[in-house]
Amino acid sequence: MDRNTETSAELDAACTAAVSVDEITPADWDAVAAGSSFFACHNWQRFLEERLTADIRYLLWHDRQGRLVAALPTYAGGPDVLPRPFTLSHVIHTEAQVPEGYCVLGGAAYGYHNDGLLIRPDVPPSRRTALAKAMVGEFRSYARSVGADHTAFLCVPQDRLTELADAGYGHSSVALLSTVASLDLPDDTFDDYLRTLPARRRSEIRRERRMFGDSGLTWGPASVPDDFDEIAGLIAATYEHHGYPPVDPAGIRENLEAQARIFGADILVLVCRDQGRLVGAVSGFAHGTRWVVPWLGLDYEVARRTALYFNLGYYLPIEHALRRGATTMDFGVNALHAKVLRGMTIDPKWALAEPSAQGEAGWSAAVREHNRRHRDEFRAANGESAYDLLTAKWSSQAAI
Repeated sequence: MDRNTETSAELDAACTAAVSVDEITPADWDAVAAGSSFFACHNWQRFLEERLTADIRYLLWHDRQGRLVAALPTYAGGPDVLPRPFTLSHVIHTEAQVPEGYCVLGGAAYGYHNDGLLIRPDVPPSRRTALAKAMVGEFRSYARSVGADHTAFLCVPQDRLTELADAGYGHSSVALLSTVASLDLPDDTFDDYLRTLPARRRSEIRRERRMFGDSGLTWGPASVPDDFDEIAGLIAATYEHHGYPPVDPAGIRENLEAQARIFGADILVLVCRDQGRLVGAVSGFAHGTRWVVPWLGLDYEVARRTALYFNLGYYLPIEHALRRGATTMDFGVNALHAKVLRGMTIDPKWALAEPSAQGEAGWSAAVREHNRRHRDEFRAANGESAYDLLTAKWSSQAAI
């Protein structure tokens, strides 16, 4: 790997590399990831190492005292190795020529959030700026060393997008990749949450909770891992219901088993049964006071007559999280209209790329077309309230 000795001397920080997050103590990793999302935590990196076939490498910067001051996870592979939703050919799908060869992703390769450059929060601003530029240079150098023909940071929020761009990374055209719903929780109880909503919505939620309570369905924490076969089958059926390609339940079970083994008490799995038969399951994680609830499986015939979707998907996890002191919850990327009506906001996540020389010629036009189409599709699918939240947070770097 190339070394920028002048920059390293200026920063008093030298770059090394590790091939497993277990080479880095959780305390050191948590120090550089402090203030970042669940998708930057030590356990999530361990989970990815176990589940992905990409070539994972961590670029690390230590000061002269040996303190870890910055880190950048990288994921290298071709389109058949990197997770399918995160290849550039999926992000920008137009008639323009899109790079589909060997790629290095920075920051994240799975999940719906990318914290980009991980730098200790106590690094002074001027040093952080210089360190960010050095990290971008080292990232490019590593990509060249493995023969990558393009690189990208995907699912990046606006603040991290700005830092990457200021550090000199990325094509000037930025693409909208996804939008994530999140909820800031009130102090104590579910009633406190309800009081943040308009009276009509409060009444509707109380009606849905009564409908669920009168349904005879039972719910509670899953028996881990005994319930995993049933849960995996239900989640696979839910994917199919929504038109996704068939998913092997065995693979979902393996994911659940890995999550339970790695995250332990920080995994959240709630199930709902109708006379013993599994009709609903929700799975997520706790990370400090932030909870992430991305996966839901439902029997839709039961859900239509019991308000199961809203209760198991939203209300019961909110109650559960409040009891454990959560302050913020992420609810994933789908059904944003229903989530906005229940007090959630949405945050756009962006794709920042450096395409190959072959793909760069049509990149700007392709990204503009992608952004226009994505905004139109978002508006049609999620309604005006969600669309207004999206346009209010639209990045100035994302041309339309």
